[in-house]
Amino acid sequence: MQDAGELYTNRPPSRNMHDWLMNFTPGYRESVQGDISRGNIDEIRGSMWNQVWYLTMKYCHYGYSMETLEPILHNFWYVFYHGGRHLSHENAEHDRLVLDIVRFRAIGPLKRPGKQNHQDTEIAKTPTGIVWEDLPFLVTDMTEYWLNDCPTMNASQRCNFARFLAKLASAGLCNDGLFQIALLVFRDALETVRPLGSLDDSGDANAGRTMQDLTVANFLPAVYAWIQEARFKIFQLSDESWDDCPDDLGRGGGAFVESELGKKSPSGFSHWRWVFWLKRLKDLRQEAKLAGEKRIAQQVSEMMNIMTGPLEDRDPLTFKKFEAAKELIPDKEFSIKRVYDEWNQSQEEDGKETEEST
Repeated sequence: MQDAGELYTNRPPSRNMHDWLMNFTPGYRESVQGDISRGNIDEIRGSMWNQVWYLTMKYCHYGYSMETLEPILHNFWYVFYHGGRHLSHENAEHDRLVLDIVRFRAIGPLKRPGKQNHQDTEIAKTPTGIVWEDLPFLVTDMTEYWLNDCPTMNASQRCNFARFLAKLASAGLCNDGLFQIALLVFRDALETVRPLGSLDDSGDANAGRTMQDLTVANFLPAVYAWIQEARFKIFQLSDESWDDCPDDLGRGGGAFVESELGKKSPSGFSHWRWVFWLKRLKDLRQEAKLAGEKRIAQQVSEMMNIMTGPLEDRDPLTFKKFEAAKELIPDKEFSIKRVYDEWNQSQEEDGKETEEST
């Protein structure tokens, strides 16, 4: 087989290029953080396109392998990570980042002439998919960022990043692989024993904080983000029992696995697990009311409404499938329909109180 170096004689050896990219990465990432902190969004977006151009040039015109050029892809996702984390999720620029990724995917597979026969086409492939068609390393990198940095972020950054991931996932990218992060969020928030905490806490960043140090309240904005941004996909994946992720990411938390619902389906999405989450939210709302945490109670109520609302529009068989899972819950007064009806009733009562006060 002809060596790529014989086809591209004016390029540095692959090992030199890979080493150069690895040495370049720390300084590049530091500059990204600087631009983010200064609010230089145009520079950040320009940097993304420069990475695309540079990768294309090195692969198509200089003949480097994707293994050699892999650091470029990781730097590419690093830019998006910091944009999604530091830009407010209410800012239009936050949504533009999501659209940018969808556009990069639309570029399609990166190609070049074959090494042996220029009539053939060689496609840029990585262990996690085709460039740009499969957005390789997006899922794995974002999962690592969530696992490693979630505990140390301040409350706003954690919420922003969760919203960014949920927006991306709702578009169905990467064969729904990003939803493995949703499973992590729900496991830590709703399936793991933690103190309730408060949404009124300062939520400052803390480099020494671990996942075990976080309270339920620390996770709730992230849960809310996923439920609000990706509720239809979450329901769909639960209905389909989606479990296309590593077991250590998809498996349920202790509280779920030990429950009767968890014994039915201990890993991945399922209608059993979805019902467990709904029941856990109901219990959290009551706990928050008793603790005087009105903000938590209100946010949880909104999540419950978002979860149950789509069921009203589904076919009766799907509703019955989800509703039947309640039989495995000791609280015999619990039902999906009752949760939904209680929300509507509370909204009517709030409306009447508002009218009377005016």
